[in-house]
Order: sequence, then structure tokens, then C-alpha cells
Amino acid sequence: MIFRFLTVLPFLFLFYPHAAHAVPDWCRPDGPPRVHVGLQAPNPVGDYNKSVKELEENQNIDTVSPYGAQAKTHVGGLTEGNIEVRQKLQVGGKRKGAESCVWLDDLKVVVRLEQTVYVAKEYRPGSCMYNSIWEHEHKHVRVDREILNDYRPQYEAAIYRFLWVNPVVGPFDVSGEKERQESLLAQLKQVIDGVTSQMELERKARQQAVDNLEEYQRVSDICRGRS
Repeated sequence: MIFRFLTVLPFLFLFYPHAAHAVPDWCRPDGPPRVHVGLQAPNPVGDYNKSVKELEENQNIDTVSPYGAQAKTHVGGLTEGNIEVRQKLQVGGKRKGAESCVWLDDLKVVVRLEQTVYVAKEYRPGSCMYNSIWEHEHKHVRVDREILNDYRPQYEAAIYRFLWVNPVVGPFDVSGEKERQESLLAQLKQVIDGVTSQMELERKARQQAVDNLEEYQRVSDICRGRS
């Protein structure tokens, strides 16, 4: 009997170790699993209605000021980027008598980036400071988009490495079918979450590199004595 079910990957934390071993012919999938990692990055939204004070008080700033924690600085602009990773899976399998096997049939991963660029309302559109802040914030925009492109193949490689070691779960007693399915889903979630964690660490480092002292000084020098 062939069975399939479609699911959005649940937030499970089960782990069922499975050692690679030879499986009988009936316990093999008809073809290789299909894996697709897609990226979604719509144009950033602009918000120019908040004051410097509101940006300083109400926004979560992940990067550290290059002037040091003790220096008094003002926030003229911010870029907020949210990355969401969603998974949709189809698991296949076969039964023979009282035994069952399961495997990954299809996996779609979507990495979506949504961004908002803030420029404080004190800076008039078209002014030197407005243009300089806008240019700086769009460097942050580019960093997030670049890291999505860089990590797309990393997601694919990590998933295929897991599937190379774990092509099939089974055979096992059919009574344990649900547990084995959930275990496979949980292990795939761990693989995807691991890549996401690595991406976030590198993303933070790259974004911090944009907020360096030379860049801040450049923006300040461009508009020195100008509105």
C-alpha cells in the first residue's frame, strides 16, 4: 500500500535516530525526493513619519554604534528586516504486511524577507541628510538581500546531506508509523533551523560591518554645513 500526506512542518522536537542500512526492494521510493528552496523579497516599505526621538525609543537596533556605548548619538534612520522561513512537506511511504517504510517525497522551503526603511521626519526629502541617510539605509537593505541569495544553496546542500544519510526510515512495525513520520519531520526542521541560525549570525555580522566608523564619518562629512 502506498500512502502520502501533506503537511506544513509542525513545531515538534522529537528526534528518532535512524542508522543507514540496507532496505528491501519494496521499501524503496520510486524516485529521488524533490527539494526546492524559493526566495521572496518584495520591495522595501518606506516610513518617513517618525521623529528621531521615536526611532531611538521605539525601534530595536541590533547593530552597535561604532562611537562606543558612552557616546551620545542620534538615530536619523533605521532599516528593519524580518526573515520568515516556511516549510511544506509531502512524505511518502509503503506498507507490506505488518511493516511500513517512510521517506521524504517533496519539500518546499520559502525564505521571505520583508523590510521597512525609516528616515526621521526631521530630514526633508531631497535634503543632503535625507539623501545620505537613505543611501546608508539601503546598504542595509542590500546586505539582507545578498545574504538570502548566498544561503539559498546552503539550505539545499544541508537538506540533501541529511537525505543522503537518511533516504528511508524503516522497515518498522506499522504501529509506529505516525511516530516515525513525526520524527522525520522534526529532524528536517532541525536541519532547516540550523541553517537559519547560521544565516542570522552571519547576517548580524555583515550588518554590523555596514555601521562602521568610516561610514558614519562619511555621511557626516558629506552634509557638514549643509541642511
